[in-house]
Amino acid sequence: MKRSFLYGGVFLICASVTALQILETRLLSVTSYYYLAFLSISMAMFGMTAGAVWVYRAGGLTRETLPGDLALYASRYCLSIGACLLVQLSLPLAAVASAMTFVLWTELAVILAIPFFFAGVVVTLALTRSQFPVGEVYAADLIGAALGCLGALGLLQLFDAPSAILILAAVAAIGASCFARSAVTPQLHRSNVTARIGNSLLALAVTLCGLAIVNAGTVHGLQPVVVKSSIDTRMDVEHEKWNSYSRVHVGYPVKAPPMLWSPSDRMPETLSVWQRPLDIDGSAYTNMFGFDGKTDDASFLKYDVTNAAYSIRDTGRAAIIGVGGGRDVLSARYFGFRDITGIELNPIFIDLLTRRQPFAGFAGLSELPGVHFHVDEARSWFARTEERFDLIQMSMIDTWAATGVGAYSLSENGLYTLEGWRHFIDALAPTGVFTVSR
Repeated sequence: MKRSFLYGGVFLICASVTALQILETRLLSVTSYYYLAFLSISMAMFGMTAGAVWVYRAGGLTRETLPGDLALYASRYCLSIGACLLVQLSLPLAAVASAMTFVLWTELAVILAIPFFFAGVVVTLALTRSQFPVGEVYAADLIGAALGCLGALGLLQLFDAPSAILILAAVAAIGASCFARSAVTPQLHRSNVTARIGNSLLALAVTLCGLAIVNAGTVHGLQPVVVKSSIDTRMDVEHEKWNSYSRVHVGYPVKAPPMLWSPSDRMPETLSVWQRPLDIDGSAYTNMFGFDGKTDDASFLKYDVTNAAYSIRDTGRAAIIGVGGGRDVLSARYFGFRDITGIELNPIFIDLLTRRQPFAGFAGLSELPGVHFHVDEARSWFARTEERFDLIQMSMIDTWAATGVGAYSLSENGLYTLEGWRHFIDALAPTGVFTVSR
């Protein structure tokens, strides 16, 4: 066998395996609830273990046939990623009062495990049948796995989760091609079918990459049909962006009564404003209000109880923890603050408010003098800053869905802690006010 091609194949397959686990966690966080997201990790371990056991119990997998065997099962791994993704996106993951709940989740578990079964076969064959030192093969395995973890984060900066998974299928196809090319002579291929598959793997990788790019360029491509037990029709989605801990949907602008957290009964029933609905993973919602610079147009915010603190402090410097769609920044502006600092964990929201059109122009906050945005975790930012503020507002911003049952796995949230509040209060001016709504 050719050493470089074998190590390259192991590297690529193992990189795709760890990245696939992470991307499946992100995808399951959208389609189901967060305490089920780590089913992907369990099924990955189960599938790879089953693949390893199958290698030891199966016959005919020898060192002489290794290049063909690796190419064949790596190809199956590649194809199963794409096929199982399509089935997964179409599954209605809902909890119903019947035995069908068990059937649905059993189907999901099997679908998640199938690609990892083939990956387990490939890794086991490479480690146990190769003529090269097992330490070197294992080093290629570990380096690939480590870089795959980082690669998953990078892919989610460029693609949505389904498109990123298609990229991983392309990586697996390239890995299978490496295995096919590792044979010293063509006769070492297990069969003519395997040889033909090996010759087409690079073309398959290019096709998968093209499909991923096209899919990422539209909100109407391959996406989950059911999100949090509801049909995701996607008819009201103008923009979609994923990262490692969220999927943000931006809706089309509508003129309707303002969405307030706790509106006063004095708010006129006929009041309506332009707004865009925003949601994170189909379970956390807020709005982006249209603002053209006329302060009086934001007067509806005086009817929301989360802004009560502005009645005792309305001048000086304000800080907003959790900018979201910009509601609290707009509140500070309306009530009189002209020096406003917003700290937001999720860079997607800052991009929407400051750079990406037409949303930045719709929100109208990036053009206001004295408004500053920081992409940072608020507790960390306040622990480092020397700035002092007359009002700090933290209203309905904690990502309870991501952290309530996920052990801080998808996004950090140390805001509701004694140490966190000490940092916030230390950042107040002598007569400053800290307001929290939950």
